[in-house]
Amino acid sequence: MGIIDLFSLKPTPAKFATLMSDTIRQQGITEPIRFDQDAFSLVIGSDGSRVINLYNAYNDYCRAAKGDRAQIIAEYATGFAPPTVPTSLADARANLLPILRNRAMPEFMRLDQLAGSDDPGDALAALPFSDDTVLMLAHDGEHALQTLGTATLKEWGVNIEECLPIALDNLRERSVSRFEQVAPGVFVGTWSDSYDTSRLLLPDLVYQLDLGGEPVMMIPTRGCLLATCANNLAGMLAMVDLAQRFGEEEARQVSTLMYRFQNGRPVQYVPDEQVAAALMPLQLKTMAFDYRLQKERIDKFHERKGIDIYVAGCELMRGPDGKLVTMSVWTEDVATLLPKTDMVVLNRLDADGQPLGMVAVHWDELASKTGALVLFDSSYPPRYRTTDFPSTALCDTLVTIEL
Repeated sequence: MGIIDLFSLKPTPAKFATLMSDTIRQQGITEPIRFDQDAFSLVIGSDGSRVINLYNAYNDYCRAAKGDRAQIIAEYATGFAPPTVPTSLADARANLLPILRNRAMPEFMRLDQLAGSDDPGDALAALPFSDDTVLMLAHDGEHALQTLGTATLKEWGVNIEECLPIALDNLRERSVSRFEQVAPGVFVGTWSDSYDTSRLLLPDLVYQLDLGGEPVMMIPTRGCLLATCANNLAGMLAMVDLAQRFGEEEARQVSTLMYRFQNGRPVQYVPDEQVAAALMPLQLKTMAFDYRLQKERIDKFHERKGIDIYVAGCELMRGPDGKLVTMSVWTEDVATLLPKTDMVVLNRLDADGQPLGMVAVHWDELASKTGALVLFDSSYPPRYRTTDFPSTALCDTLVTIEL
């Protein structure tokens, strides 16, 4: 199959990786490029020091019209070229912009680096923004948007807090109000310039919509800012539905939370019970997805270092009441890193290592009555190291869940 065929059909992931690798070569990269099929990524350099995840590029490519696919490849390949960030704040000042990203992103990049090398590389500069989101800085260069790391800011002699007012002023200068009504009282930003989500940091743009009540916003993906008002129940539910659809279509998830303005700043908003229930499946699915990506990366790091500890998955299932819940499994005598899930299935073994039976318990029940779950580190999403598996007598005291 030739290049022309690739642009007329949906390529396999391997063929897409070849196409992307060939195009990246045209940007001047001469280092070895290896396709990691399991992680669906390109590993650049003999030491594997750069890892390029292909999920977003592949999704955009497959969704694009036939005539637009060459441009999609070209744009992504340009972004993979060696970054050229100015060596001083003065030179970078005009192109600094704020970006909001999923809280797991810096952790995934750190793990990608550690999967191939003991050198942790340059950590991304980030500030906490909400429970699932961080605030970062980008340099919007001529050919690529480069997320800034702590080493760059140190070279400039500044910290992220000093740069944020500059970045916000730059964003404000390029941000006239651009919203389209997509449902009664529900609006979506239409800038389509990689900074739609960042406009959450500019309250005046949302207030110009005159929503008739307290504005409530969502930033489900990098290219989506949604807004409605708190007293519009139908609008809130429609916004949740739109957030789910944008997440499925765009794949660059940012936040599953809602936000409101307080003293001119966006803060988390807790919706009423009906809206929260509608939002919960999206939040649980996103958490399970983040845990899956995290597990893949930790497994690679453990394999390289020879660490024998099981990294448990986060699974979705229907509880006894029919609601979606998260679940993980802890097997006796198996050192485990557990994701924080709604319930934990305890897999008990006999003296010969054969299954005795399984019981399911709520996370809080297990943690409070056994003390067997210890927060592993400060990474996100959080994982807990298991200690002593509950004895049969202790298991008998736990309130179990019918599966």
